[in-house]
Amino acid sequence: MRLSIVLLSIWILLAVMQKHRIRMMLHQHTTKYAILLFTFSVWTGFSVLWSEDMYLAVSSSVLFLLGITCFLLVSPWEKRIFFTVFLLSMTVQSCFGLWQFLMQNTYFSSSILGISSHEAWLGGSSVIEQSGRWIRAYGGFQHPNMFGGFLAIALLIGIQKYTDAQSPKKKWFLLAVLSVLFSALIFTFSRNAWIGLVAGETIFIFYSLKTQSVRIFFQKIAPVLLLAVGISTVFFATYNTLFFVRSGIEETRLEKKSLSDRISYIHESASIIRSHVWIGTGIGNYTGALRKKNPEQPIWQQQPVHNVPLLLWAETGIVGVFVFFSGIFFLLQFVIKHSSSPQKTILFSCLTAIGWMAIFDHWLWTSASGTLLFFILLSIEVQNSKHKIKEGR
Repeated sequence: MRLSIVLLSIWILLAVMQKHRIRMMLHQHTTKYAILLFTFSVWTGFSVLWSEDMYLAVSSSVLFLLGITCFLLVSPWEKRIFFTVFLLSMTVQSCFGLWQFLMQNTYFSSSILGISSHEAWLGGSSVIEQSGRWIRAYGGFQHPNMFGGFLAIALLIGIQKYTDAQSPKKKWFLLAVLSVLFSALIFTFSRNAWIGLVAGETIFIFYSLKTQSVRIFFQKIAPVLLLAVGISTVFFATYNTLFFVRSGIEETRLEKKSLSDRISYIHESASIIRSHVWIGTGIGNYTGALRKKNPEQPIWQQQPVHNVPLLLWAETGIVGVFVFFSGIFFLLQFVIKHSSSPQKTILFSCLTAIGWMAIFDHWLWTSASGTLLFFILLSIEVQNSKHKIKEGR
């Protein structure tokens, strides 16, 4: 991910140097949502002043500013190719993740690419305890839950691409891509990503049925559903004991600990919020505030609360929460008013999945990749809406 941030920063610098990009930004993004989101970015910058760890606050604020800048500067052409590049890159990641699980080792690490080595016997690796320790698929990500979240979004995009495809060759290619993505998602054993995919797909089906008959829609999507059922059946038959553990049918030490930890994180966040109600701890300073409040607590237990709204409140206060969600509200209002049905379908299916995962995890706020994914998806839908406005004139 480090290399990605460097390349993204270079792209932003080059984009800013192009006058037509600045004119496009000023022309297209003077609406309420853009002003509010930019104001939130400025607020996170000011939070450096009252942050305990100024270095963490500055780095977190810069990463968030990168996300806002992508939202403002990405051109229509770049947005059109994003889905294709995203699907292909996640297919490569999926192959890596499948290899990790089947080999039960990564055998590869790179500080430049931001990839760590994970082995089942090492403490800190995300594993399932069942007749030994089974390492979950990481791909090139920091955690299987993050990998699973990206795969869920990629699958939702891929499924819409498949239902819209006309060429048989393109349909077969997309089915192959979807099979790889879905297999990798299963081996992340991320319950949050699994449910996020189901929730997003439910919204996708709901909106799709508003524009076409049930028979026609299910004729289009039937191969995808059969593929998902077939892959799930084969993997469940092979690794059923692992699925029993992750589904809660069989409780193990690690599963009980995971649940108790998440509950304790919520209680800790409530304590932090009470101490920093209005302006927060400063962006990126949640764990620092936690360490100051509980200095006797082991460092590996000082984790962000697995809930983005609570974490957002703790770090930016009521002021930050109000400005951020006001911006998101006006943005969604704009997209709903001006988007066509297919655009609303992919937007709300992806946002439903993201919303679900944001309630039960923190990577959409604490990781650069999660922040960038969120803002790029929003930017694509805004661009599509603006394009429709121009067509209607």
